[in-house]
Amino acid sequence: MNKINFQKNKNTAFSIIEVVVVPAILLMIVLAVMNAFTAYVKSSKGSIDAVKASYLLEEGIEVVKTFRDVSWNSKIASSTVDVPFRIAWNTNSFATTSSTALIDGMFDRTIVLSNVYRDNVSKDISTSGTIDNNTKKVTVSVSWNSGSGTTTKTLSAYVTNIFSN
Repeated sequence: MNKINFQKNKNTAFSIIEVVVVPAILLMIVLAVMNAFTAYVKSSKGSIDAVKASYLLEEGIEVVKTFRDVSWNSKIASSTVDVPFRIAWNTNSFATTSSTALIDGMFDRTIVLSNVYRDNVSKDISTSGTIDNNTKKVTVSVSWNSGSGTTTKTLSAYVTNIFSN
């Protein structure tokens, strides 16, 4: 009879251990899944911001091309080189501005026009030579605050006075 009671107590002790260990394991699994989900959400938020910044970079280049198409002389050639400026939507078109206005409350876009030099012999773009008055280098930068600090993306292109206007 003692043997039967010992077996009964042994099974009861095993059940108590199961009641404590199994929920603890389940809790650890749930916490791990929640942490992974949080990391994925943060990562996707950063990706969304990077995609938006890329579109703003492209838009900046396109706006400068629009300025070129409207009037090279008044919109591009007359601009001060190597001085950042911003663009703002002004009723029905873009206009240059020096004031900071965050796009979507977080993105700061600046545009810089730089002189382009041509090699005197080959006429290729180079770091020195003669200034090409019909070509400008456009550098667009977009900055925003992310979780790890300020992130900046930059895109450069050349625009030329193709319409001689």
